[in-house]
Amino acid sequence: MIQGSQVLAPLSLPLKGHALIEASAGTGKTYTLAMLYLRLILNHGGSSALGEPLLPHNILVVTFTKAATQELRDRIRQRLVEAAAYLRSCIEAEAGLIDNPLAVDPLLAELCAAYTEPAQQAGAAKRLEMAAEAMDEAAISTIHAWCYRLLSEFSLYYGGAFEQQLLESETELLKEISEDFWRLNVLGMNRDALAYMMQRF
Repeated sequence: MIQGSQVLAPLSLPLKGHALIEASAGTGKTYTLAMLYLRLILNHGGSSALGEPLLPHNILVVTFTKAATQELRDRIRQRLVEAAAYLRSCIEAEAGLIDNPLAVDPLLAELCAAYTEPAQQAGAAKRLEMAAEAMDEAAISTIHAWCYRLLSEFSLYYGGAFEQQLLESETELLKEISEDFWRLNVLGMNRDALAYMMQRF
């Protein structure tokens, strides 16, 4: 992915503060988000890390479509499992139980290279496995679904209705409003005004 005129480096991007990343289709957004997610789980990055490791229920990921939500959830879970398995294979390779660690992409290998001692590798692998098991609790949703959840959960705080209705599309609502407007303002017109309206619309 490219940030401005520079290639975005997911392993060194600061996890504190705010960052705006703009990217078009096919540039690796899902891959990059999955790597950032792993870093948050592991508290990876030294001075660019968040400061404490997180679990899936502590991380909010929002996207535009339900399909993208499911893809993100699946890809993140897959990356968590893959990274944990790679770290376990590094421990086994160092102990002489296998010849080489599992083959993974270079970026994931670079992420895991931050954990050199077997105890560190085992701790990181355990944390990744726990996160993979907890992915059903992960807050990965569409923007609408997240807002709906907040409105439902905190309705008492802002004085809203306890039961909210989530509109996936406003087409039906706009149609109903247009029909109401037509009935109230157009149907009662005199013949000449109505003829003019019918010619125009």
